[in-house]
Amino acid sequence: MLEWAFLTIWGVGILILFKGKKETLLRKRLEDLKSQSQAKVHQNSLLKKRRVQKMEREIARDMAFLRNLLLLGSGSVLSVDYVLTRLAFREGPLKPAYLAMLSHQRLNRKQKALEAFSSYVQVPMARELAGLLLQWDELESKVISEILTSHQKTLRDIRMTQQTRRDETMSDLIYLPAVFNVLIICVNFIYISYYINQQEVFRLLFSP
Repeated sequence: MLEWAFLTIWGVGILILFKGKKETLLRKRLEDLKSQSQAKVHQNSLLKKRRVQKMEREIARDMAFLRNLLLLGSGSVLSVDYVLTRLAFREGPLKPAYLAMLSHQRLNRKQKALEAFSSYVQVPMARELAGLLLQWDELESKVISEILTSHQKTLRDIRMTQQTRRDETMSDLIYLPAVFNVLIICVNFIYISYYINQQEVFRLLFSP
């Protein structure tokens, strides 16, 4: 009877141990999956941010190209078809977007052209540039140049703001160790002062 009770207790103990180990492994696996998921989200966020910055730089570059095109073609009529063709045959990450836009524009599908460019580039300024290109034939060269200048200034301000934030972050990271060291010194000083005061109190209390 005692042997049976011992075996039963031993078996229950083994089951509990196995169950606990299984739960620990499962919990660890879930934590690993959560960590991997968070790392993937962070990585995707960084990639998206870099892509946006790259597209904004390309848009600014193409706006400068368009302004130069207006200056070189001063006195002549530059059609939207001609301008889009010039943009579409320039090498760069926006080339597929310009080709799609040109294709829709030649079929007189302006809304489709706007959506094709905006959905490919996926930055706020993309819609502004696409809208300007589609209205190219209806606007005077001077007006187009002023709009392009305004958009370039906006993009430049965005880049300056981003650079300022990066500089501030780097500055914080540089000064963080110094601040941490000062805090350690202050804590150490407070601790030593408190210890000396306690020593003095004990000396007064227990001195003969």
